[in-house]
Parts: sequence; structure tokens; C-alpha cells
Amino acid sequence: MRAEQVGEWEWVPGSGPRRIGAGWWGLSPGGRLTGVAPGRAPVSGGFRLPWEGSWDVRGDHRCAVVAGAEGIALVDARGAVSWQVAHSGWAPRGGAAAASGTCLFDASGGLVWAVVPGERASGGDELWVLGAADGRILGRAALGVETVGSSGFALPGGGGALLDLAAVHGGRICRAVWDGERVAAAVRDSPGEVLADVHPDGDRYLTAPMDADGLTVRRLPGGGAEAVRLGGEVFPGGAGFDLDAGFLDAGRVLAREFDGPAVLLTAGGLHPVGEIGYPAGAVTGSPRPDGRGRWSTSDPLTGHSALWRLREDGRG
Repeated sequence: MRAEQVGEWEWVPGSGPRRIGAGWWGLSPGGRLTGVAPGRAPVSGGFRLPWEGSWDVRGDHRCAVVAGAEGIALVDARGAVSWQVAHSGWAPRGGAAAASGTCLFDASGGLVWAVVPGERASGGDELWVLGAADGRILGRAALGVETVGSSGFALPGGGGALLDLAAVHGGRICRAVWDGERVAAAVRDSPGEVLADVHPDGDRYLTAPMDADGLTVRRLPGGGAEAVRLGGEVFPGGAGFDLDAGFLDAGRVLAREFDGPAVLLTAGGLHPVGEIGYPAGAVTGSPRPDGRGRWSTSDPLTGHSALWRLREDGRG
């Protein structure tokens, strides 16, 4: 299966790309959060963020939210800070040079999920739900673990998120739900795996191996394993799966051997379908599919990124 390039961009190394709405987003070399679309000018003017940190852009590209060392802020389309909410400052912990939080819009765009430092050590860090319109804290839940980093995906349909919590002692995956009045945060141990992607239908998620060797599709809401594929079954004698993997579309998973080739597998049973062939000299690292048949690759050292689709998908 041959990959066809449909776009390429330059980002600040390690800051992109990330699929949001109809565009791909990252920090431009000038430090501005910018969205681009294949073959077109930027999909929006972008945003000048008030501080460094984890960020997300609403699906309509009208505002962005950023989680910093001591607070969360929303920036509107004019580049102005619409609101900011302070929290206890992140500090180094567990041997990590510095801890950090994360923030993301829910699928409706009306809520913001944020992982913030907990005020009580016994309860660990906290998960907040904020109103995207005004930054008001609508609810909060103790996570029961001190994190040193986090990331996540909004669940389709709104009102929910799936979070990867890098903790001082092992990893955790948290399924968060907002019912309009309260936050529910169900946290499960994931010591040997990290959250890689959420299925476009929102009923499953994919984990990639950290210490073990299995790529795993897990069911929502409980997290039970639906399919497991060992790296040695796909790459005999190889290095096993890399951390970058995801749903290319509803029926296929795109994964990669550590410093090796990329492959397609079925989304249901993780059965190998075939290897991806790239043009000579192409950037092939860090594949990140969008669930709609396209995926990006990037070079974390240079910031160069490319966008791809399969030749078999045609030009629609």
C-alpha cells in the first residue's frame, strides 16, 4: 500500500501537528499557534498564546485554551485572553524535572477539561470541568494520583473525555464523564501501556505498549481488552510497536515498529493488513492518524511534517 503526500509544513520541533476540526494545528516557527489545511492557506489566523503549556483548539477554530504552570486561559479569535483561571502551581515531583497539566475541549466545544495540581496530597491531582464561555469551574473530581504529565481525547458526542495520566508510580487511564451536574472520574491502572487514540465511534480506545509488547483495543466504558496484537507477531525479530498508533478510520489501525516500518491492521481484531510504502526520503516518524483516512508524520528534531493518505483512497 502506497502513501500519497497531500501536504507538508514546518512547526516548532516537537509542537505539532495535531488534528482539530478541519485542520492540523501546531506552533509555527514564529511561536504562533496556527492551523493549516492541505493545499490551502491557514484555516485561521491562529492564536498568540499567553504562556507555554498544553493547548487545544475548539473544533470551529474560534478559540484556543492553554494550560500553563499556574493557570488555564482561553484566547479568542482576536488574540485576546477571554478568561483565565488560576490554580496551585505545578512543581517538580517524583524525580521529574517539572510536572504539568493538560486541557482540552469536549466534543461540543462548550466545556473544557483540565488536569490541575491537587490542593490536598491525599487526593492527588484534580480534574476540573470549566465552562468554555466564561471559565467558571462547574465541577471537580479528585484523581487519587499525583501526575507528572497528562494528555487526552474528547469522546464523541460531548460530555466525556479519556485521559492518559503519567503518574509518579506507573500510568493510569481515566474515563471522565460530566452529566451536567457532577464529574465522574473512573481511573484504572495501565502500568505497561499508554493511551494512543479513541475510535471515531467513541466506543473503543487503543493503547500502545510502554513496557510490554502488545497493541491493545479496549472497550468503553469498562476498559476490557477486545483485541491484543504482539509486536513479534507483526515484526518477527523486530523491536516491537512504537508508542505512536491510532485509528486511520473506523475499520483500520495505523501502527509502527519502533524506528521501523508502518503497518495497517484491522480495527476489530488487529489482524495485519499490509505495510505502508513511502516515497524515498519522506518524513515517516511519529505517525498520527485522524480517524478519517489521513495521517501526519513528523521529524521531532526539525519540526518538518507531512500529511498522507493511501493511494487506494482516491482523491475524494
